Amino acid sequence: MIVVILMFVIAKGFSQVTKTIRIPEPIAEKLEQLAADNNISFNQLVNQCIIFALESRECADSSTPSTSLT
Repeated sequence: MIVVILMFVIAKGFSQVTKTIRIPEPIAEKLEQLAADNNISFNQLVNQCIIFALESRECADSSTPSTSLT
């Protein structure tokens, strides 16, 4: 039996921009709790959610090849 362990690595060294977004309060509270429960920053969690959503959307669209954002 072969076991493959995938490690999540937070990318470093990429350019960043600051954006202000409005999030409904109940969603912000859920995100803050989820970030705290996983010992990561709110910003890291939101970025991971955005990347996941974009990559999932690209995979679901059969006419658009999936490309990694990281």
